[in-house]
Amino acid sequence: MDIKQLKYLIALDRTRHFGQAAAACHITQPTLSMRIRNLEEELNLTLIQRGQRFEGFTPEGERILAWARALLAAHDGLEAEAAICRGQMVGQLRVGMVPLASLNPMQLIKPLADKYPELQFSLLSMTSEQIIDGVSRNQLDLGICYLHHVDSQLFNVVWLPNTRMGLLHDKRHFQFADAIPGWETLASLPLGFLTKGMYYRESIEMSFKAKGLAPKYVSKATPRFRLSRRCRPGSAARLCR
Repeated sequence: MDIKQLKYLIALDRTRHFGQAAAACHITQPTLSMRIRNLEEELNLTLIQRGQRFEGFTPEGERILAWARALLAAHDGLEAEAAICRGQMVGQLRVGMVPLASLNPMQLIKPLADKYPELQFSLLSMTSEQIIDGVSRNQLDLGICYLHHVDSQLFNVVWLPNTRMGLLHDKRHFQFADAIPGWETLASLPLGFLTKGMYYRESIEMSFKAKGLAPKYVSKATPRFRLSRRCRPGSAARLCR
């Protein structure tokens, strides 16, 4: 058994696909499959449910996977500690971030990059749930996410400044008497929103509901630029950060 086999196992858990796991580890798929089979033979356990494609981990595989994460975390910690003893800061800082976070990640990354030039950074766009899961599984080092599902007893939490909200609209088609339109005014507008399930949309809907109002949706999209395009011809206004 070696560290690489554990890395391959964790990569397979992360991607749920043999080919993608092999690509992430910079090896061929046959090599990854062979090394995992070697691990199974060494442990005398079946870890993977195989069919025409990856079908998941066996119950035994899930238990071994938990140990693999712990061992890999200890290995990474040992290497990092040795680097610190040499006066270095090396490795990769993995940061997960929700797409609509108001924080510019370069505010976090640049000071660290200037101080530790050998440190590498991986910035990933993820949902809050994926970030929480990634940090708990040692697949992420830091997460910038909404805190409504975070257990503060399990994680160190740093609150960031509140996000400011604005209304994006075409001035040729929408005029307002007040500099800052109220919720009643917003409820009367044709609004472009993000798709359901995204926390930012849920928070806006809760604000409308608290006022006893129901917003009027005319378009829904995931990427913000699509909604921005709808604002240009005046077909919709958009609540955004």
